[in-house]
Amino acid sequence: MKTCLMSMRITQNDTYKEMRNSIAFAYVEFFEKLGYTIVLVPNGTTKLLEYFRHFDPSLVVLSGGDDIDDKDKQSRFATEAAMVEEALKRNVPIIGICRGLQMIAKQLYDAPLKRIDAHVAKPHTLQSPYRFLDAHRTNSFHNFGIFTDSLPKSVQIVATKDDIVEAFYDKEKGVLALQWHPERQNEPFDVELVEMFLQGSL
Repeated sequence: MKTCLMSMRITQNDTYKEMRNSIAFAYVEFFEKLGYTIVLVPNGTTKLLEYFRHFDPSLVVLSGGDDIDDKDKQSRFATEAAMVEEALKRNVPIIGICRGLQMIAKQLYDAPLKRIDAHVAKPHTLQSPYRFLDAHRTNSFHNFGIFTDSLPKSVQIVATKDDIVEAFYDKEKGVLALQWHPERQNEPFDVELVEMFLQGSL
């Protein structure tokens, strides 16, 4: 059985005034189609190592939603940072989606985040050296971006929108990060990209 540990976003229920862990159905559907059993990791857990020991994951996914500098959601930052650290120790592949890309870029490379305009609900066209990605339209839902000159040369930039990084790959660390949401559009090129990464053929 292939198991995927997946992080969750934090949402607030205004009626009950409580913070909640949540995940969109589309994440589960997308990765289940790739053959994974999903295990959701709650923010603020004190038993993160037990998740790794018990489930022995073959993939870690950092989901999207929220900005990484949200002051009232620092438990998510701490949980995801610990997930990345443990995955690297165990050589477990990591995929970051939207906020997950920013989290990985910040944690692993100290890449600065810069606020950008017109990237929320504004589809755009990818620029990529990969023919199966280049010129494809994709969704966009982020307020901050990582720029191409912010990542070390050891990191392969897979796709851009002008000088904003839309996807990158670190072969040595086993990391793929996407600024768009593949689970929301589920295009063939999304599946191909993720499968190539998981098969080690990217």
